Amino acid sequence: MTIDETRKLLAVIKTAYPEFNKELQYAEHKSALKLWHKMLAPYNYDECDTALALHIKKCKFAPKISEIHDIVKVTDDPFSFKKGDDGDEWQCRSWVNISENLGIPLEQWQIVLINRHSHLRQRLMETPSQQKLLNANH
Repeated sequence: MTIDETRKLLAVIKTAYPEFNKELQYAEHKSALKLWHKMLAPYNYDECDTALALHIKKCKFAPKISEIHDIVKVTDDPFSFKKGDDGDEWQCRSWVNISENLGIPLEQWQIVLINRHSHLRQRLMETPSQQKLLNANH
């Protein structure tokens, strides 16, 4: 997400919640913008905009950065595995091991998560029972 997109999100928050940062001076506002941008940078604008809209619909108080993050995580990843989380890779590695060792086919949603890790996807590609499903989902 760009700094201008972060600025647009903050403008929406200020419109929906007029008390948000009402007393900030210019220097503090620049710091707030930098912080929001840094913390939401892993997401794209559409994800954050959707999360903000959901927050506005359900909450009468301005969101914290963590609340936007939590909403993005749930809407982007309903199984609670966010790309880059150690738990995500650990869980995916477990599924690959089970599939390789026991020949148990994986569910499509598991394949989608495994595809986030190229080295795990490669290992799974070597498992004959999974090759067709993996190729269909990549």
